[in-house]
Amino acid sequence: MVGSAALRLGGRSTAGGGQAEQRSRGSETFGAILRGYREAAGLSQEALAARSGVSVDTISQWERDLVHRPRRSTASALARALDLNADALDHMLAATMPVGPPRPPSQPRRPVRRHLLVVLLTLVALLAGVVGAAWWTIGNRTAAGTPAPVIRYSFESGGTEHWGKSGHAQPPVVGSVAHDGRQSLRVDPYSTGDNDLPYVSVAVSGTSAPTVGQTVSLYVRLESAGTDVEAQVYVQDLSFGWHKSDQITLIEHRWEKLAVTVPAGVTVNGVGVQFACHPFGSPSVVYVDSVAW
Repeated sequence: MVGSAALRLGGRSTAGGGQAEQRSRGSETFGAILRGYREAAGLSQEALAARSGVSVDTISQWERDLVHRPRRSTASALARALDLNADALDHMLAATMPVGPPRPPSQPRRPVRRHLLVVLLTLVALLAGVVGAAWWTIGNRTAAGTPAPVIRYSFESGGTEHWGKSGHAQPPVVGSVAHDGRQSLRVDPYSTGDNDLPYVSVAVSGTSAPTVGQTVSLYVRLESAGTDVEAQVYVQDLSFGWHKSDQITLIEHRWEKLAVTVPAGVTVNGVGVQFACHPFGSPSVVYVDSVAW
């Protein structure tokens, strides 16, 4: 296993090994003993690590007495790797025994981390509740501090709820295709030219009318194929001026949301939807539902 300078198991040793044993026995620490036997065997720390299965860093720290002495099983593995005889093995194993007064028994750890974790989770839960309540409040109020939008016209009563038409359109009727609920307002508009823009509307006043800062929204759906329809929602002021949303092109069989915010200084007396239809003279089937502010 190692050169003739090492002490051999079974009581066989060379003179060099005997000198190494004397040097090691004169040392007081396990690190000095280990280093003496290793050097006598002509092994580097790397070679001893390869033979014993102990890492180089660990051997280096032992030899410098930077860490606690190893367990007896580890010391035995080192002795076998160094090919030591029985006396040298006993010497190395004896150095692993504790010296000096025994250590006082360790105090049981108090579950500080567990308590801190419980406190932290409690704080997180409380914070989540506060944030959730705040977001609920924000989500249910507009920027102006007024209540969140409420559906004013759902047409679930079975009638048109006082909505009427102007321009080329069939009189509104209750429709069976609904955005919310089971019924909506059906409108069959058509245009005869670029400036022919039929619309449906309802008169509002007093506390039932949308106020400054409120957003009027509704949903529109194009049901008929072969026609192109553009739509926009508007609010009408006391001077019969219209304040409109952007005009959007409706897509067949899909609900589109239209919305307009009541500007400052405007008193609303009407809400409506205006259409532009192509090709000219071809009626379209359109549904209006969930009018809210």
